[in-house]
Amino acid sequence: MTESPSDQSPEETHDSPSADTADPMDPAGPITSSRFHWNRGGWIGAQFGVSCWLLPFGILVGRTDLLVGTVAVISCVGINALGVFLWSKRSTLSAYTGIQVLVGATAIVNAVVVVLTRSSVKLDQLPKGGPVSAEVPYAMMGLAPMLMLMFFLQKLSQDRHNAKLKNDPVDPSEG
Repeated sequence: MTESPSDQSPEETHDSPSADTADPMDPAGPITSSRFHWNRGGWIGAQFGVSCWLLPFGILVGRTDLLVGTVAVISCVGINALGVFLWSKRSTLSAYTGIQVLVGATAIVNAVVVVLTRSSVKLDQLPKGGPVSAEVPYAMMGLAPMLMLMFFLQKLSQDRHNAKLKNDPVDPSEG
């Protein structure tokens, strides 16, 4: 019986340089690991986390400015469609690349929605502090790039650790 990609371990789904070794602890295989693995719960959480504000925001703001609301809702659908597409490519795409693409696309979407919202004349007419506030801070545009940087630094740290292990392997019998 063959396993579906979602049933395979991360080593079997090209998430780390040891993808061709069933047991990453096998002394015959490379000594590497990755912090980034395809995980259904983690992926759905990341996808929902980066897009969850767009749908309610689009619906509520769309009552005052149809263009801004429509762009926000379409952006939410687009980010989630991209997430589903990336998930479907997990057998050939590393989890690190997948999350960077998803968060990078989110950075672009957030910038478009924030700038469009902040420049809307119709939304300027809403009372400040009311039940629907269109006050979207420009800082929203910085969240996704900060996540991308955090993921990059995690990967860089892990790559350096893996390189050190390759060059100076630790004998398990020592210690």
